[in-house]
Amino acid sequence: MADDLLPLPPPSVSRSPFLDRLGIPEAVARLEQAPAVPGMLTIEERAMLTRVVATTWRGEGAIIDGGSFLGSSLVAEAQGLQANPAGGAADWSRFPGGKPIHGYERGIHPGRRGPRERQRKVYDGFELDLGDDFVSALERATEPYRDAIALHIGDLNDQHWDGSPIEIAFIDVCKTARLNAHVSREFLTALVPGASTLIHQDFFFDRLPWIRVTMGHLADHFRWEGQVNSSSVYTNVSAVPADVASYDPFLHGTFDDCLRLHDAVPFPGIGRGTELRLALSRGLLMAHKGRRSDALDYLGSLAVEYSDVLTDPATGPDARRRLDRCVGQVTSGVLYRKLGWDGVDDTVDGRPTVLPLLGEAAAGTTALREVDLAAASARVRERPTVPGQTSVTEQALLEELAAKTWRGEGAIVDVGSFLGASLVAEAEGLRANPVFSAAEHRVPGLPIHGFDRGFLPAPPGPAAKRERTFGDVTIQLGDSFLPRLTRTVAPYGDLVELHVGDLEKQGWDGSPIELAFVDAAPSATVNARIAASFFPALIAGSSTLVVRDVYSDRLPWVNVTMGFLVGHLRWQGQVRTSAVYGSTTAVPADVATYDPFTEATLDECLRYHDASGGEVETIGREWQLLLALSRVRLVAAKGDPDGAVDLLRDTADRYVDLLADGSVHLPRIERVKQAISRTRPAG
Repeated sequence: MADDLLPLPPPSVSRSPFLDRLGIPEAVARLEQAPAVPGMLTIEERAMLTRVVATTWRGEGAIIDGGSFLGSSLVAEAQGLQANPAGGAADWSRFPGGKPIHGYERGIHPGRRGPRERQRKVYDGFELDLGDDFVSALERATEPYRDAIALHIGDLNDQHWDGSPIEIAFIDVCKTARLNAHVSREFLTALVPGASTLIHQDFFFDRLPWIRVTMGHLADHFRWEGQVNSSSVYTNVSAVPADVASYDPFLHGTFDDCLRLHDAVPFPGIGRGTELRLALSRGLLMAHKGRRSDALDYLGSLAVEYSDVLTDPATGPDARRRLDRCVGQVTSGVLYRKLGWDGVDDTVDGRPTVLPLLGEAAAGTTALREVDLAAASARVRERPTVPGQTSVTEQALLEELAAKTWRGEGAIVDVGSFLGASLVAEAEGLRANPVFSAAEHRVPGLPIHGFDRGFLPAPPGPAAKRERTFGDVTIQLGDSFLPRLTRTVAPYGDLVELHVGDLEKQGWDGSPIELAFVDAAPSATVNARIAASFFPALIAGSSTLVVRDVYSDRLPWVNVTMGFLVGHLRWQGQVRTSAVYGSTTAVPADVATYDPFTEATLDECLRYHDASGGEVETIGREWQLLLALSRVRLVAAKGDPDGAVDLLRDTADRYVDLLADGSVHLPRIERVKQAISRTRPAG
């Protein structure tokens, strides 16, 4: 897809032996005399695709077209196939489905919200209604070539390649980091070393830095062959191992790693305008990795470095628009990570944009754009380990929130501190917070308050296990672990106040709470008590609430409560089992004291449960499964064990890919079955 329907400033094609052999100018001249297929590719890119297929394809592998839109790229490839002598000689039965060209397209151009334009002109005489299905137009364009083309309609994230060799891959679909990672895993490992050509259409575009980071990561496996408008052309020189392709450097790499990979490959011969777009991409990369201040400084320097481009009458208007747009995105924090193509926004079809914060372990809306889980996780691992149940990633989240979101307007409350890992993370974050270090906060007394009853209950019956081990600590059930917790938080005595005992006897004094971490709802009763005591003290529009075990199969009352409060607390993200919520409006006391799990109907509870975990399809499938199992428990707990059995069966079928022999999820299935059996009436 071409960039915003605007032509790239000249020169649009860099010179290289590979591109020179293709004869692109002659192919452009022929295309100018023929009817064009509607779309957003430039005529140079269509000519390049036709000539790549006509002159380099040897019938050794399939042709992949990722992001086919209205079909101009597919038609170009099919015409190249007709002109290639190998096209008629090749055995097409060796290709999946008996067709050499495979086009992938979602088929819907996302609509815009509000009164903004509802149509987009994508070619002279062709306008597209945003939000409408355009598959029929794609099918009409490719109908003359359907003997060679297989269309795959739907979200590419849900589709998979069978591993057959790929000889040419044209990729115009990496609009999100998630799609970019999926493309690498699915297609790049199937390229034929020494024979395959890879074309990334959005490479020389200022808004998708993850593509350049990934290609920098894979630099040893590709040789750059040149630029055609916003497309970057490569030859695959060595096989891409599966483990290399499955690592996503944009998501998992540090800030410095990503910058190094973004800049890893030189591009000799590209024009100054193209250089500026790569530089703008670098600035957006800084912002995406949590360095907004650095990004703004860097973008500001580009106005001087590329003053020639910005003032040239031919290139200036487009260049200034791009620079202003990048600065505006970084300043507002609304970065281009949409699933769609229709501009910059922080929603997709009215839903919060979900950003991949750390691979499959974490995702979030733009409210968490400053959270750098990779860097914070590294810091957590460098400290002495605090045993417990809070993961390193969740500790990293708490440290980042305390360091970057706390403004000194209210306390930090930690409900369910256990052995102190969460308290240490919050204290370390607070020490790094400039508001705290400048003594500008208005919180009376110590800023962090940890609540725990100080022991794990002993199970009934003489045969029950009487101890549990956490790291290097073994706890006797029923005995106090307070001495260990006290030693853990002792280095933070100037920050942390411990409250040990039953929450029912302690509660909260009503002072404002700015950051709350809740990990203490083993029963519906305790869950209701926490909500009634702490949630009314959250500051409307300012507070952040982190609730652990939302993505768990065992505590459905937590999900029901959080879904019930969706009008006051907006979902912002997921980090392993924890959900992050931002306070939008105050939680009234009468609302907080209502317990929906015990008082609402099953249908109401299911509706609340489904609203608790954000946009489920945007989180990893492991966490989707745990939410689904929690839903099964809810049905059983609300008095419908037979319905729970049916729902569990459907859930197992839906997530069969996660339930192979030896899967860590199989014991969870058995645990849910036991929970259902306990809800059946005796006899």
